[in-house]
Amino acid sequence: MNFLNRLFPVLFIQLLVFNTDAQVAQTPPMGWNSYNSFGSAVHEDEVKANADYVAKNLKQYGWQYIVVDFLWSYDNPPGSLIG
Repeated sequence: MNFLNRLFPVLFIQLLVFNTDAQVAQTPPMGWNSYNSFGSAVHEDEVKANADYVAKNLKQYGWQYIVVDFLWSYDNPPGSLIG
């Protein structure tokens, strides 16, 4: 085994162990995701209703994200009956 093959793992471990700037989040990212509730069949009024609920009831507990997920950019998603 040559010198570089032995040196690299040592340097890599030092980067992991001695990284004092690393921070741990107090909570995981917390929010509502449309796909978990509606799959690809989500509508604007449903997103707004859930966003209002999160803002009114869950924001105080750290919820802060509303994600419109899965095929949101299509007017008529491929293979969907939404129209």
